[in-house]
Amino acid sequence: IRIRLHHVGKGAFSPFIFGILEDITRTKRGEERLLRQKEEAEKATQIKSAFLANMSHEIRTPIHTITGMTDLLLETRLDEEQKEYATQVKYASEVLIGLINDILDFSKIEAGKLSLEIIQCNLIPLVEEAVEMVSLLAHKKGLEIIIDIAKDVPSWVLGDPVRLRQILINLINNAVKFTQQGEVLIRV
Repeated sequence: IRIRLHHVGKGAFSPFIFGILEDITRTKRGEERLLRQKEEAEKATQIKSAFLANMSHEIRTPIHTITGMTDLLLETRLDEEQKEYATQVKYASEVLIGLINDILDFSKIEAGKLSLEIIQCNLIPLVEEAVEMVSLLAHKKGLEIIIDIAKDVPSWVLGDPVRLRQILINLINNAVKFTQQGEVLIRV
């Protein structure tokens, strides 16, 4: 209960005082409920982050095996078509590792601890690799993917190649997914 006393009249020693009694039980209960909900949300975020970290480790192990075995396969005698397939498997496993890192980054974003890697990366092969990842799906749909890189675009740029590659793959994949016929143009 909150009590407010007020003087009525002039001067500090006024003969009249009146008070207002206000029941703030509902407000206090609401504050306590909000505090409990905040604590529960923080605990849920911690549990989710721990789960994501554990699962990412469990998923990384077989993907690293796939990448390693593909490297070994590429060292054997393969025809050109087999080499292309094996190269795509290796690249896809590397992209999966990037996705797992993105999942962990999501937890870092929530915690306010995500930082982008700013390094020199070769833009043209990065774009070409992203297109290669989606080219099989495009081929199955009878679509052509065209890359148009302007002559004045620098080969080397500063940025985060893992995130840039993932963004490109997502954009190209969506373009292929929602294109029924013709071509998909990637213009840089």
